[in-house]
Order: sequence, then C-alpha cells, then structure tokens
Amino acid sequence: MRDTDFDSFGQLLDAVCSLLSRGSYTPNATNSALFFRSLSEYSLDAVRAGFDAHVKDPQRGRFVPMPADMIAQIEGLVADDGRPGADEAWAVAIRAADENATVVWTEEIAKAWGIARAVFDAGDEVGARVAFREAYNRLTDEARRARRPAKWDASLGFEPSGRVSAIQEAVAIGRLPAPDRYLLEGPATSDEPSPVLGELFALRERLVMRHDDGPSPDLEAKQDTQRLKDETAERVEAYRREHGE
Repeated sequence: MRDTDFDSFGQLLDAVCSLLSRGSYTPNATNSALFFRSLSEYSLDAVRAGFDAHVKDPQRGRFVPMPADMIAQIEGLVADDGRPGADEAWAVAIRAADENATVVWTEEIAKAWGIARAVFDAGDEVGARVAFREAYNRLTDEARRARRPAKWDASLGFEPSGRVSAIQEAVAIGRLPAPDRYLLEGPATSDEPSPVLGELFALRERLVMRHDDGPSPDLEAKQDTQRLKDETAERVEAYRREHGE
C-alpha cells in the first residue's frame, strides 16, 4: 500500500474491528499506523480481500484481527489462486501437442510447455515432463510472490467443434468469460464457407494475446524455448544419468 491509502485502510480497519468487537472497538491512530505498516507490502485491494476473508472465517472471524491474522488470510488467498498443481498442469499442457486440440491454460502452463516442447518433440516424454514440472513450479512461485492472479487463455486448435466445446467448458467452470455468440453456434453443417469459422480464427489471437500490454503466452513460450533450450537439455541429461537411462 502507498501512504495515500492510509485513510481508506483506516476506515476499513475501523469498520471490521467495530463489527467484530460488537461496537466496543475504539479507533486509535497510533495502532492503525502500526497495523498499516505491517501490511504495507500488500496492495489495498489485497488487504481489502484479506479483511473480507477474515470476516467470513468461521474461526478467526470471531475475533478482532491482528496483523498476523491479516497476513495469513492474504497469503492464503494467494496460494488458493486457482492455478493447478504441476501434474494437473502437465495433463493440460500435453494436449497442445495435438494442433487440432483447443487448450485452455494459464500463462505459466503455456510458458512451461514452450520450454518442454523441444524435449517432447525429440521423443522424450519423460524428460519433457521433468522439464515442464521444473519450469512450471518456478513460474508459478514467481507469479505468487508477485501476487499476480491466475490468467486463463485459450490456444485455439484447428478443429472447430473442439474449439467450441473447450471454450464452453472453460466458461462453465469460470476460467474464461462468456464467449461471443458465434462460439455457441458450432461448426457449419453445409458445404458453404462458414463465417463462424473465420471469426473463430480471428478469436484465436484475441484470446491468447494479453490485451494490449505485451506478447501472447504462445510467443513468450517460443522465446523461452530458444533461451532455455540448452539449459533444459542439460537438466534432462542429468535426470537420465541419475536414473540410469
């Protein structure tokens, strides 16, 4: 939080403490300043979410929060960010080996797959999985330390019906926002060229691009692959030696 957030923080703190103390809490500027400094590394939005979580907590929420309670709530929200574990992420990523498949994945899965793809294409699925897990865990840890929320995108494959079903499923479980109307129409059933198909191809770039602030996860994955190819090969070779392969 910035110094300019102090007043908003103080109002939030007073409201929560007054609620949980059943009106017996008395605001204290010195205590509020100490509380504020204890949480200064977090954004005001993260602190607000932490207060909300504390109030809803069936155990901690019965008591006026201390800074340690808030830190535990905020860190808990960061860890429970919807990012899958490494094994589940690998099961998602390996589907991208089929260019017909539409894959809905996080930025970290896309980048880790880009790093492991060269090993997979060389015919070493075991080594690719090792490289993927290492890269994915590192990227996920970095994102959580930076408190970046999970960002899901779709890498559209060449099979139109597969695109629609994959995106509908992702929307249903909250990983993607509601798709445009034409995604729900499905592929054409006649021999006429379908405008839906053209729009789906256009959507491919819209879904995988990070809005206007940088390259797509697919492009970054390719860049990471080039940069880390030698490093990955060394790690895979070390794994083989260790396991006698």
